[in-house]
Amino acid sequence: GQELAQQSLPVDPSGVVYDSGNRQPVAGATVALAPVGVCPGWNPATQLVGASLGGYQINGGTAAVTVGPDGFYQFLFGPSAPASCTFALTVTPPAGFSVPSVVIPPAAGALSPPGGPTAVFAVQPQAGAPTAAPGPGTLYYLQFTGGSGSANIVHNHLPIDPALPGGISLSKTGDRAVAEVGDTVRYSITVQLTSGARPRQTTVVDRLPAGFTYVRGSAMVDGVTIADPVGQPGPVLAFNLGAMGASNRQLLQYRVRVGVGSQQGDGINRARAHACGVPTGCVGPDGRTPLAGSLATNEGQFQVRVTGGVFGVEACVLGKIFVDCNGNHVQDAEELGIPGVRLVLSDGTALISDVEGKYSVCGLPPRSH
Repeated sequence: GQELAQQSLPVDPSGVVYDSGNRQPVAGATVALAPVGVCPGWNPATQLVGASLGGYQINGGTAAVTVGPDGFYQFLFGPSAPASCTFALTVTPPAGFSVPSVVIPPAAGALSPPGGPTAVFAVQPQAGAPTAAPGPGTLYYLQFTGGSGSANIVHNHLPIDPALPGGISLSKTGDRAVAEVGDTVRYSITVQLTSGARPRQTTVVDRLPAGFTYVRGSAMVDGVTIADPVGQPGPVLAFNLGAMGASNRQLLQYRVRVGVGSQQGDGINRARAHACGVPTGCVGPDGRTPLAGSLATNEGQFQVRVTGGVFGVEACVLGKIFVDCNGNHVQDAEELGIPGVRLVLSDGTALISDVEGKYSVCGLPPRSH
């Protein structure tokens, strides 16, 4: 078929069926051509070049071709075909794929290429599957105006989506429920496949609480170090976990540091995973917006209560009661502490000195007492 195209014979339309995830050709897909509505005189058995040679499957007004390893399809209108009708292309994918593509949707409406039967209209400039992000660089049509009197349509590449899981869940835990400013917390996120196909990629979007920051180089999946997330050090992190293995689960672990401002937040970490067939990740360049066609999990949460520790704003009062024999206001070596002395603060808090005369109280509001 590609040799015929290179000889400038009618190739109306032609293109490649490809995987919308990895942008590689897909073998085994069936592309069917049929008129939309009425097309007077249309008979694919006699009006498609090569129809009698077994290259097409003909069923009434529908002609279909099963693509090979290169994903290439084409329909050659012969001179006896109607000059112009509106046709539709439909794709039946092989196992493990779905249509129509949600990742790369088709252009709206029908393509009406300019020019006559000697003109060639390229939907895309390249002969193979596109590598551009979904948009103008992946343009294609599932309906077009064509026939023996119309321009030849080439490079109309058709994407199909890899199958997604039927269900996927997420749970989140941490190694401590209480932390002080300056501590680190290790989060663990488990993504579990509950039904359907294993995803080629799973991206966890994690929203850190106020004052929490990601510790560089701490991310691991199933015990193996992975690349640091997009958006580090936070507050929104996007971890690409890679393809899910035969265990149907993935364990993501990483560390965050509790810093300034953490006491003013709620301490709740929130995470959600997105499964897709795109190896480079299931969210957009912003690191938080899921790609079209990806499957989201439930939201997992874990809360850490933050205390100030040595960085707290609460006050402490401590000291010692002793016998000042020489009246110099300093406890000398021979001057002993006095146990059992009761002190009372202005709010009624009572303290009793210990065997060495020492006393202390913490957690006081930062004001005079």
